[in-house]
Amino acid sequence: MLITRSDVAHLISTTYWSAFLQGKPSRYAVTYETKVNPNERKYWIAGATIKIVDTKDNSLLAEKTIYVFDHGLGGGARGTSGRNPWAHAKKCPSDQIKNNEARFFTEKVLKPKQPNFN
Repeated sequence: MLITRSDVAHLISTTYWSAFLQGKPSRYAVTYETKVNPNERKYWIAGATIKIVDTKDNSLLAEKTIYVFDHGLGGGARGTSGRNPWAHAKKCPSDQIKNNEARFFTEKVLKPKQPNFN
């Protein structure tokens, strides 16, 4: 998904985002980039890469690439079978996470500081 300048301007103009952005910038950033390859898409293969970056020094902390494959090749004749092909796709790596992949990966990589009550 491409975010344009007007999208950013709209987000900043909203009350919530305006208050959020006036605070301290986030130390870490998470990106989610889809991998669109027409040759792979012909065979119902899709991919994405998640990256976690330290914004302080712009270093890459972690990266994960995911691929999914629909063994039904999109469904019936010309995809008119009524099935949702990506809901039945096989994922690689198959770590049993279907939704919120970026969130779960981020939680594995970034660990919050524990409060010191001593």
